[in-house]
Amino acid sequence: MSLPGAGLDDGERLRVLDETGLVDSPAEDAFDRYTRLVARNLAVPVALISLVDDTRQFFKSQTGLPEPWASRRETPLTHSFCQHVVTSAERLVVEDAPRHALVCDNLAIPDLGVVAYAGAPLRTPDGSILGSLCAIDHQPRTWTDDELATLDDLAAAASGEIAARLAARRHAGFARQAAHQLRTPLTGLRIRMEDLAGRPGTPPTAAEELRDMLGEVQRLADAVNTILDLAEQATIRDRERVDIGRALAAAAARWRPAVGAVGRDVTADADADVDIAVHAAGLDQILDVLVENALHHGRGRIRLEFRVQGRWGAIRVVDEGPGLPDATVSRLTSRRTATFGSDGGPVGLSLARQVAEAMGARLLVRPERPRWIDLIVALDAAIG
Repeated sequence: MSLPGAGLDDGERLRVLDETGLVDSPAEDAFDRYTRLVARNLAVPVALISLVDDTRQFFKSQTGLPEPWASRRETPLTHSFCQHVVTSAERLVVEDAPRHALVCDNLAIPDLGVVAYAGAPLRTPDGSILGSLCAIDHQPRTWTDDELATLDDLAAAASGEIAARLAARRHAGFARQAAHQLRTPLTGLRIRMEDLAGRPGTPPTAAEELRDMLGEVQRLADAVNTILDLAEQATIRDRERVDIGRALAAAAARWRPAVGAVGRDVTADADADVDIAVHAAGLDQILDVLVENALHHGRGRIRLEFRVQGRWGAIRVVDEGPGLPDATVSRLTSRRTATFGSDGGPVGLSLARQVAEAMGARLLVRPERPRWIDLIVALDAAIG
């Protein structure tokens, strides 16, 4: 772990900086809002989110930089005040740079017009200092306590955005590794089952069961591929026209043995003959999560329903229980997924939400009680 005052070339700090994926990435409004707020609240002409490695500083966001620096979005360390925020792990306040011993010979003074500077550290949860959120004036200036407190608050908020990106990339890396580890045994299992089903000595009933099981193995492989797509932060673009009535009926049939084993039933009902443009494996995965959630946490008959809402359709899996508890709703609607549970509950719901968003749909919680989850999808064809 990087300690306060770690050098710019500290290996752990540089590893975390690289892991964020932010260096050399495009400008984003999620970060630009902080430099706009600094410029507005501190009344400065220039504000920067500067990420510092061992040779340069990269501006993830900038407001008010002159050219060519605004287009380059970086400077060498010869033009960096922010490097001192990183090495000290503390806020740096400069009222008149040419008269300040630490930075008086810094080339940012003549080339970028930096005279007054206030920079607060951008800190990750593990203590690494990756850069600075800074305010710059072209004239000597005395910074007020309120201005510096505002800068600290905004730096903390920007640090939270960086922490979220870091957590998401770490989560994606774990999912990618897990998915790759699943792929190999699934492929081997499928080959062996195909071989057994095709052998002359395999009884016809056993061969038929093996072929049915092959369908389940393929469905699991499709789910693994979906996880890989999400791990790569890719949009699921491979869409096809899916008959929603048939998709719901297939999901109900898929779950009927497990539901029947506990003395319950599952049915499917679509109020119109409609096709939707959707990633078929992703849709199946979401339906499986919703049915499993109803099986583990609901009671009575489970119904898979589809209702037309203008140009959109709502898919819902409901049962005869009280609906979603408040804790599940709050965790489902949260962007933080690490706190979610199991058994078709929050982790599954969280993944279902991500799959839905990746394929252009949405999981929404009904506001009325009992509350259920709707999968909102775009219709692909006229209603028959």
